[in-house]
Amino acid sequence: MRYVSLPRPSTRGVSRVAAVTAVAVAAGVTAGSAPAVTQQPASLQLAYACAFPAGSRPVSAQITASFPAATKVGQPIRPTGTGITVTLPQAAVVALAGLQTSTVTLTAGLSTRVSEGPRSATLFWRGFTSPAMAIPRTGPLRVTTSGAAPGVLGAVAGQVTFTAGALSLLFTAGQAAGPSGSSSGPGGVSSGPGGPSADSASPSTGPTRPAGIRVTCAPRTGQDAALARITVTGPAAPASRAANPALCVPFPKGLKLNPLFPLPNPPPGIPNRPSVVKVCSYATGLTTLRRLHEAALVGPGLTDLKLAVKQYVRFPPPYFYFQQDVAGQLQYHGRPELPPARATLLAFGFTPVTATQQITEIGSVNATLITCVPGPKKCPNHPVSFALFFARVMLRIYDVKVDGVPLNVGPHCQTAPFTLKLEGTPPSYSVLAIQGTLTGMVTVPAFTGCGVGENLDPIFNASVSGPGNFVTIEQALNCTPAVGLGCPPGKPIGAASLLLKDGATGKTFTCTSLINGTFSPGSSQNPVGTITSAAISCPPQLGLNFTVSPSAQTSPWPINAAARSGGAISGTITNVGATINSIRCNATLAGTSATTPGSVNFTYANGTQLLKISGGNLHYWNASGCKGVINTGDPVELTATYPALPAAP
Repeated sequence: MRYVSLPRPSTRGVSRVAAVTAVAVAAGVTAGSAPAVTQQPASLQLAYACAFPAGSRPVSAQITASFPAATKVGQPIRPTGTGITVTLPQAAVVALAGLQTSTVTLTAGLSTRVSEGPRSATLFWRGFTSPAMAIPRTGPLRVTTSGAAPGVLGAVAGQVTFTAGALSLLFTAGQAAGPSGSSSGPGGVSSGPGGPSADSASPSTGPTRPAGIRVTCAPRTGQDAALARITVTGPAAPASRAANPALCVPFPKGLKLNPLFPLPNPPPGIPNRPSVVKVCSYATGLTTLRRLHEAALVGPGLTDLKLAVKQYVRFPPPYFYFQQDVAGQLQYHGRPELPPARATLLAFGFTPVTATQQITEIGSVNATLITCVPGPKKCPNHPVSFALFFARVMLRIYDVKVDGVPLNVGPHCQTAPFTLKLEGTPPSYSVLAIQGTLTGMVTVPAFTGCGVGENLDPIFNASVSGPGNFVTIEQALNCTPAVGLGCPPGKPIGAASLLLKDGATGKTFTCTSLINGTFSPGSSQNPVGTITSAAISCPPQLGLNFTVSPSAQTSPWPINAAARSGGAISGTITNVGATINSIRCNATLAGTSATTPGSVNFTYANGTQLLKISGGNLHYWNASGCKGVINTGDPVELTATYPALPAAP
């Protein structure tokens, strides 16, 4: 089971045990895990307005489940026997003609709100499926789906309420069973399981059959949508390892290496001596899309890692060699996903589009970490030290606005699965500590399923899909709960998209940036903070791929407040200097001369807790080999928005 806590207000300003803990599970209930309790059946009939391609149609849905009537604090509340039955009137059935089939199957999803007092969480019943049903020539169509639903834990005494919300429906071509498990094909040909169907008896000469019809449905107002109310009694539950991400639990069961991604073989003659250790760590990253001038911040997301699933060690002579192969799984609200990230796109190069993107892992993450130290002989066939991560992921986009106007893209606006490959090398990545910066290039496949009633795929294919997209991930130190090391896992801080714009030529680099340091906006004395380290990585735009690092002579960078007003402060970050390095291009960033440290302006608001950087007096200096993209003496406009750094101890 997977658990996600809902924050509970503390009477002393300190976070305490969650009032309701969400459980996102794809499997059914484990038998014997809790004593038998009295059940209350639920059968809720609701009216929905559903957005079919031809327009809105009324649809009724019956939601069935069985809930415990009462439970004790700390005991799971698991709905069982869950199902969703949808009845389409004839006007909605007509819309299914676009499938060019006589039978249909339904995949349904339901959003549910689980609340306890003022606190609530949204859980999704996903992947409810139906058998194939014949599409009637006249009259309504009734389709019943079933599947496994998530549940909750009650952590304090009170009442937990499940309330039904929006529906998501996907109709696809199916095969209907007739009497005795057969269906009648053309000319009275009988087709049983495995035999030819009415839809496949002959090649189609008509238009290509669509993959499916996706429909989103909103419940009509004025209905009581409560599915169940469960009384929770008993004292507050103590913190439990069964629901404690700070200790990497629950840890995914059966986590193993992904056979889709073969990892490098060690040199011959080194035996495999596995020594499994379970850890978890957070990572924050940015994806910079080749077709855009904007990067989307991803995370921080938690990853469970099973270290040393395979382990190879050789001591000198002839050389020291260490390799461990690692299996991993993303962990976000009990699902193998990264947290949703908000991104700004430019559809067709000029129309601003904002959207939420969700990256879902398929299978497990594969990683290998290799270190080799030459002895009497050189290290064979490998760089001296490197990390390699592979994952199969899928990208979904939702909550879209075009020029500020909401656009309904439906629940299945997504790509096909694609491979994400990330690499890390010293000094930016520590193979032994399993911490640092991972980078890679990715090809984003075309989007499908975007739009309700109209095809919106071209918007995202024009602005997102394609090769050459740069990814940077900053992995924090691991938490190893078995020995209490590094727990709870820390989160990378200060990650943002950063723009470097040449004030003379207008040439702009969209980069990823990670900073560390401290910031105490309430302090009455300057500096109110300090940036102790920074890393800026710019993808291959305009023919260059480079990194920017603070100059040793100017680090750290003090943050000085100059004005305060209504919970906001502004000022300057001073002593700024940096070096620019790539294979061919080298330069420095400084102030009004090559030897004078520069400054940038900042603003901060307590309401947003965002540190915004812009302006200042930075210039490029000492440019060499930069193809005229970076020129000595040109002013530099730097723009970035960072999450607030932690306060000084």
